[in-house]
Amino acid sequence: MPLSPATVALLRSVKASQAAERLKAASIWVETGLVFTTESGTAVDPRNALRAISTAAKALGMSGVGLHTLRHSFATHMLAAGVP
Repeated sequence: MPLSPATVALLRSVKASQAAERLKAASIWVETGLVFTTESGTAVDPRNALRAISTAAKALGMSGVGLHTLRHSFATHMLAAGVP
């Protein structure tokens, strides 16, 4: 899948952060092959992502924003940009 240079840079940053977390966690690190993990390498609980999005939305004075909202917003912008 083609990725923009900004996305590649972001993923490289995440990979570097994860390497630091792996060293810090030492023997409790669980190798899952996932890109986004907890500090011990395990899968992130989806409820944590929802809480982070809800907190950010409330800080902006928005309500009722969740992961599904972001998905639809992204799709709308892609369609507006001519992406099928």
